Amino acid sequence: MDNIQSALDSNNETWKRVANILGWANWELESDAERKARRADEKVRKKDIKTKKKEEAKAEEAKAREAAMTPAEKKAAARQKKFDSYKALNKSDQVKMLLDLGLTKAEIRALKYEKDRVDKLIELEE
Repeated sequence: MDNIQSALDSNNETWKRVANILGWANWELESDAERKARRADEKVRKKDIKTKKKEEAKAEEAKAREAAMTPAEKKAAARQKKFDSYKALNKSDQVKMLLDLGLTKAEIRALKYEKDRVDKLIELEE
């Protein structure tokens, strides 16, 4: 079936189409350069499939872990997620958010460490 499809494919050269009809497989008709290119493409495709499977497995594992959590654990996980997102911000963005939430510059200066600023952001948001 592959040979027939290849023989009917107008993208193939005429001599390859004739060889396909006579029973030669495509891989037997490839040049070294074409073979290397095909193998490189296959390698990339296999790597992509493997990566996708790993990501799907991680997502399913995360769903299972979340389903097994108690309400208190879910709340703690949500808080940690917020904490991480605020911690990813730079200091000036954190200060701007605190100002927008109504803190004075003096109150913000009193929040000496990043952890203090992030905790205050979460507290004010709640």
